[in-house]
Amino acid sequence: MDAQRPAPLPAPAPPPGPAAPVMSGPGAAPTSRRRVHLHPVWRYGLVIAWAAALVGLLVPENMGYTLGKLPFWWDAAILVVAAVVVVVTLILRDWRWAPLASIAMSLVLVVLALPDLGENPGIAVKQLAVDVGILLVSIGALSAWDPKRGDGAATDATGASDGTAAGTTPLQPEAG
Repeated sequence: MDAQRPAPLPAPAPPPGPAAPVMSGPGAAPTSRRRVHLHPVWRYGLVIAWAAALVGLLVPENMGYTLGKLPFWWDAAILVVAAVVVVVTLILRDWRWAPLASIAMSLVLVVLALPDLGENPGIAVKQLAVDVGILLVSIGALSAWDPKRGDGAATDATGASDGTAAGTTPLQPEAG
């Protein structure tokens, strides 16, 4: 009366583990995060700011074209648009020096507005306001930028890299 039981099924293979840890500096704790130089919030915020600046530059300048009051750089507008697209691409790809490229491009736009102060002061003042705005946002992005370390600039003042206080663990979704 010994009933034979079927052999137990083998346990499924465990899921693949996290990526190999990356050391972020001498004596630093390993982390498995992708290396970044600019916090994602700042990176995407800077991209949105550049998109708004491009609209802020081109829409009124197009009205100046309609009214016959072209800005100084209008004949080379495609170069301005291409340069802004290059800066946005560098920011999205998290290039190490992208915040500095953003500041440099905003300074170039300020210089391009200066010749129009005499001929088209309305367009020039509006362009300067947009250029100074994107310059300030670009400078603000430097607060979250670390070109040397480059490992998740999402560390806070406590040293935690996941937005939690030091010594605590982030909330995990419940299984089930």
